[in-house]
Amino acid sequence: MSKIKTNKYRTIFQLLFLTLLSCLKTPKDEEGGEILSMEGYNLYVKDKGSGEPTVIIENGLACKTLEYDDLQKNILQYTRVISYDHAGIGRSRKFIDRLQYKISKYCKTISLDKIGVGKTTMKTRPRTLANYAEELRALLNYKHLAPPYILVGHSMGGFFIRYYAHLYPEEVAGLVFIEAIHEDWLLYMRSHHTMEELINFNNFWEPEKSSYTGGDLIELSYYKGICDSIRGIKVPPDIPVKMYTGTVVGEWANSFGYTPKDMQVWAELQHSTLDGVNDVEHFIDEKTGHRFHIENPLPVENGIKELVNEYRQKINKRLNETQKPE
Repeated sequence: MSKIKTNKYRTIFQLLFLTLLSCLKTPKDEEGGEILSMEGYNLYVKDKGSGEPTVIIENGLACKTLEYDDLQKNILQYTRVISYDHAGIGRSRKFIDRLQYKISKYCKTISLDKIGVGKTTMKTRPRTLANYAEELRALLNYKHLAPPYILVGHSMGGFFIRYYAHLYPEEVAGLVFIEAIHEDWLLYMRSHHTMEELINFNNFWEPEKSSYTGGDLIELSYYKGICDSIRGIKVPPDIPVKMYTGTVVGEWANSFGYTPKDMQVWAELQHSTLDGVNDVEHFIDEKTGHRFHIENPLPVENGIKELVNEYRQKINKRLNETQKPE
C-alpha cells in the first residue's frame, strides 16, 4: 500500500474517531447544550441562567433549540430558562443517528436496521400529548426544578403548554403562546378553499407528501391525533397568559395560499382557547409572521419578563404578610 493511501486512511480514521467521541455523552457543548439520557430516549437540553420561576420553551413542529437561542439569551439575564429538542428531533436523536449525520459531512453513509429493529418497523415512542407532557415532567425532575414554571410555546408547542397547564395548573405561573396554531386550523382551511388552492398546503401537512424525514416526519405524522386530543381543552382561568399572533399575509400567501381573511380567522381561533381566562394580553401584529419571537422579539421578551416579575412580586407580598407581627 502506498504512503499516500496510508495517510488517506489514517486521516479518515482520525475523522471517524473524533466524530465518534463528539457523539458520546459529553459536558456542555459550545452552545451550552447537553445530551441527557432518559428512559428509552435522549433529550438535548440548554439550561441557562438562574432564578425563579424557571422559564421552559416548548418548540414548534420539527423545530430545534437553535431557533430559540436569541430568546433564551434575553431571558437568562433575569431568570433560569430551559430549551430542548423533543425526543427524536435535532440533537435529541439517538446516538447512531447523530453519528451518521456527522460522518455524512465527510462521505456518503448508509446504516441499516435489521427487520424488526429500530426505524425499520417505525418502532418509536408515540408522539402523543401524554408523552410530550411526561417527557417534559421527566426533564423537570431530572433537573430537580421545583414548580411553578412559566411555559412558552411556539406554534405546535402551544398545544404542549396548554395540555401541561390542563394537567398541572398548580405548577404553572404563566403561559406564553407564540403563534400557537389552533387545532381546527386545518379543518378551517380545507372547508374554505378549493383543493387547487391548497396544493402546497396539503403537500406540507400530509406526511406521505412531506419533505420531512426521521423524527421530524414522525412528529408530523402524529399532528392530527394531537389536534384531536387537545380539542376542547381550555387554558385554566387563573393562569396569566400572554399571546402573540402575527397576521402578515406575505410568506403565507406564496407558500400556502392564505388570504387576509384567513389570517383574521388565524388570530380569532388562537384567542378562542383563552375564553374564561382572567388575565390575558393578546398582542396581534399585522407586520409579523410565524416566527414572531425572531421577527418582532421585543413584545415577547417583555411579556415573559412581566410574568416573571409578577410572580416574584406575588411571592414577596406573601412573605411580607407572613412576617407581619400579630
